[in-house]
Amino acid sequence: MLGASAVLLAILLALIGTTTHLTLKPISKIKEDLRRLQSGKQSRLNPHVPEEFRPLIRQLNDLLELSNRRLDRHRRLNSDLSHLVKTSISANLAILSDIDALPPSRGDIVFMASNLRELNKSLNYRMSKADISGRQMGRTCMPVKITASVITVMEKIFPDTVFRLHTTLPENFNWPMERQDLSELLGNLLENGGKWCQTTVDVTIVRTSSGLSIEVADDGPGISPEAAATVMDRGTRLDETVAGFGLGLSIVSEIVEDNLGHLEIGSSKTEEPGF
Repeated sequence: MLGASAVLLAILLALIGTTTHLTLKPISKIKEDLRRLQSGKQSRLNPHVPEEFRPLIRQLNDLLELSNRRLDRHRRLNSDLSHLVKTSISANLAILSDIDALPPSRGDIVFMASNLRELNKSLNYRMSKADISGRQMGRTCMPVKITASVITVMEKIFPDTVFRLHTTLPENFNWPMERQDLSELLGNLLENGGKWCQTTVDVTIVRTSSGLSIEVADDGPGISPEAAATVMDRGTRLDETVAGFGLGLSIVSEIVEDNLGHLEIGSSKTEEPGF
């Protein structure tokens, strides 16, 4: 009897050991992934883990993606700022270094002043891009309330344009996005609609199974597929007679990307960010 009990106990201990090993094996793989991530050997955690670990891994990978995008954005900004400042200084020094031509002519002074104004404008733009926050944990905003506020501002800028908000969501509906990001995004889209519409700009906010959809539509001429492919590039303007610097949709694209969303622009006369 004692021998049988000893055998049974040994089998039970073996089963417990095997179960413990199998239970902890995914954690060991995650720890190894984290070590490889820290050493730079991989950029993301392996999503092929047991189902109970998947939400955690997905959330960690989202945070890694946001961090990488933010780092890339600041690297681009630093590169842009360095190039802008260097170019402006070089142009002005070329004039001031010509001792035989001092004092500068009126034309040279006008050129330098214009050069510095353009530099200041570009610096302000790029610094405003540095303030784009991107999605952060625990930060939420109220899309319906913010949209109504932006529409109020646009009605003053475009007094002859009708701005309409369509949604079934309550004003206090919350969404995980920085208020500043959404205000900037809506401001640029509605301003673009106000410039190109004939009389009306419609904003539709819908909660979908996959996220949040914000559609901005105007009754203007629309946009061709060819133009839609380039209109989000920095500085692109489809009509030089329309006021602006061609920066709005570029900023919108960056905000949407930093918040893990997507932006659709097409001949349906809509601009639709999805999050």
